Amino acid sequence: EAFVVPNTTTPTNQAIIGQSTGIPNVSYRLWCTTVGNGELAFWGTTTGSSFDWSAQAVSSGITWVIGQEYHVAADKDSSGKVRVYRDGVMVGSATPTNSALFDANAVLSIGMGGLADRSWNGWLKEVRVTKGVARYASDSGFTPPTAAFPRW
Repeated sequence: EAFVVPNTTTPTNQAIIGQSTGIPNVSYRLWCTTVGNGELAFWGTTTGSSFDWSAQAVSSGITWVIGQEYHVAADKDSSGKVRVYRDGVMVGSATPTNSALFDANAVLSIGMGGLADRSWNGWLKEVRVTKGVARYASDSGFTPPTAAFPRW
């Protein structure tokens, strides 16, 4: 999850956070797709190839305002359901047959998706990755954080 501030109303093909061992071997990506104005999506692969996105949770019809701060998040619960949220509202979900998406050997990328042309055009603030807990796991949404994430 992160707070993001776009510099464009169409942040298409722009990664917020992801993990990969290099193109085409992407484990997962929270990003804005090439569809519409940049639909918010969580894509993951269970085969190790970015050409086989086995898990896709994609929004539909969202818009972006230049300079506006948004809280974006994705999670996966114990049933394997993957959700994406913007400002606490679930904007997309999917339940893939295999949701074992994470590769411990993959490199974490923040604001970039493995290629420079997929870099986030804007600001990223307060990025947080939580392993082992579906922090939100709610179809009805949640109240986004209003302060900086706690430090340990």
